[in-house]
Amino acid sequence: AMRMVTCERSIEEARAVLRGLDPRTDAVLWDVDCTLTVSEDARLQPCAFGLDDGAALQLAMDALTPEQQRAFNHLLVLNAPSRTTEPALVDVVKELQARGVRTMALTAAKTGPVGPRCPSFPEWRRKELLRLGFDFSRCFPGKASFAQWGLDDIGGPHEYCGISEGIIYAGYKHDKGAVLVRGLMRLPEMRWLSQMKKLVLVDDNPDNLESIALAMRERLPNVEVVGVQYAVAYSLELPTEVTEASVRAVIATLKLEATQVCPDNEEHENKN
Repeated sequence: AMRMVTCERSIEEARAVLRGLDPRTDAVLWDVDCTLTVSEDARLQPCAFGLDDGAALQLAMDALTPEQQRAFNHLLVLNAPSRTTEPALVDVVKELQARGVRTMALTAAKTGPVGPRCPSFPEWRRKELLRLGFDFSRCFPGKASFAQWGLDDIGGPHEYCGISEGIIYAGYKHDKGAVLVRGLMRLPEMRWLSQMKKLVLVDDNPDNLESIALAMRERLPNVEVVGVQYAVAYSLELPTEVTEASVRAVIATLKLEATQVCPDNEEHENKN
């Protein structure tokens, strides 16, 4: 079974696990959204969506097609600059890298454009993370697609899972575990993964931790997987001006934009 560590208040709660890693045999995978970063717009942070227990967000999602939902999730991130969930994260990542521990990011995001406002999501993400002090490119400086191994993504033939500058883009169609085992591990540059002894996963979502642990158990049963459930984004203080009404308003705006980015083709065919 996967060993679990929970960070309620700070990444410091996982410091012992991270400090004990061996650069020769161990690696760390960081989730991005709601783990390394949250939106600078407090209305788009998890605590704001929680003001009505997520009802407004769920209502918006239910009214969208799967492709529109995906566009909407990306727009939640793109709508404002990112900030670190806590400043200590930058130091922790840099400390691991300085010690030579292989450190990458793994995000359930797409590799293509997001409407007119973002020609390339990976390019936007890379620049945002660099601005905040996160650089994962040492592990994989280039780009690679996992399309050749059947890891396509929803949104047509031009959408696929892949890696860019040390950030793995798992997309929406496959879980993170499948992308790791069926995609990343097949790259010649990633052969070291099969020699790993310990893999630490840091993610706010326990389902992601489980999916990766399961895939690893099937593929590399001798690797010890440690899951760090990083819940700090869910206890951030909200400014007083963030109200249920202000959150509903920004959700409505982004929901509309999502329908413009991904028009529902059936509706179009009916209208023409």
